[in-house]
Amino acid sequence: MVVVVVFMIRVVVLVVAAINSSSNSSSSSSSGTNSTTNTIAPSLALVRAIAVQFRGMSNKQCEATQWLQRSCREVLAKFLSDYDVDGHFNRSIVDDLRGLGLRESVASLIDNARVVVVGKPGFFKLHPIADSLLREMLRRAKEVRSDAMRTIPRRNLIPARDQPPYDPSTGVAYNFTEHGKRLYWWPRFKVKADRTCDCRKPDWMKIAPKGLSEGLMTFLCLHSGVVIGNHMLTSHEGCKDAGAALYSFHPAIDQLESVICDTPCMHATYMNTRCWADFGDLQWAGDRFHIKPHTCRAVYDPDEYALLDGINTLLVEQWHAVMDCLARTVKGSSLCNAMFLLQTLQDDHYLAMCAKKGVEPLNWN
Repeated sequence: MVVVVVFMIRVVVLVVAAINSSSNSSSSSSSGTNSTTNTIAPSLALVRAIAVQFRGMSNKQCEATQWLQRSCREVLAKFLSDYDVDGHFNRSIVDDLRGLGLRESVASLIDNARVVVVGKPGFFKLHPIADSLLREMLRRAKEVRSDAMRTIPRRNLIPARDQPPYDPSTGVAYNFTEHGKRLYWWPRFKVKADRTCDCRKPDWMKIAPKGLSEGLMTFLCLHSGVVIGNHMLTSHEGCKDAGAALYSFHPAIDQLESVICDTPCMHATYMNTRCWADFGDLQWAGDRFHIKPHTCRAVYDPDEYALLDGINTLLVEQWHAVMDCLARTVKGSSLCNAMFLLQTLQDDHYLAMCAKKGVEPLNWN
């Protein structure tokens, strides 16, 4: 509580300093400039909304890459551009911004920064402090993206004739494509002054000995509820495993709407610092159960995005709870038999979901 109070006091001091700066600059400008909005003190709600932005942008887990992603940048840039042209906006635009993909906290900042335009009922201007903050956020996001785009995009495509065969008996079964084959080699990244990254290879590149699996990593479509890939873990889940699977097996990462997992900060930070060109604009979020106690919640809260409203972010956890009943059977089986059992269960689940939604199941045979 003390930390929160001190932080809020710091933000208030910053806001007051900004007000004084705005007032001084407006008094020294030409007499024809209307400086009415520059002298309006911010409301407590606006101060809180500003505090949320500072907390999100300065979060150590954020790595300055996840706060304003591509969709957010585009929506915010369009709003500010229209605002510069029109000189005002109406209240309904805030809801439109949410629907277009702007972060809930950023839309809330705009909503709380509304200052009534004299003589124009229903139209508002931005409080100058919020206006300056939004433009600085956008500038900083573009700057970070420009630096990060220097990372090398994935280009080590495996020729079709050399692609390893789809073989679930090895403990790896990703069905992002019809054939399920691996598409790209996993590179050795160079980070921190060109020093070769000595991170271990992704878990799915290893083979889990009989009875020694530490669990199962599962990819599941939250729209359909269908399992689209998994592998047996040989050790505890690492920060590279989810991203590396997408990097190596998924044909079009830029077409993914979002990736939701229990530790989004760990996965997003690892991939963004090594292959931003492919993962930088991918929206990472935490599921609603695991994200609550995380210090990165301000950055990866699924409630920040209208796209995830009504989405069951715990679907994978619920699926794993169902499969827990097979834990002893799986651990007592060979890897080949265990994968056959799991895939049979997943196939039955897929057929049940198709029947529930009234659609014909795909036949890839």
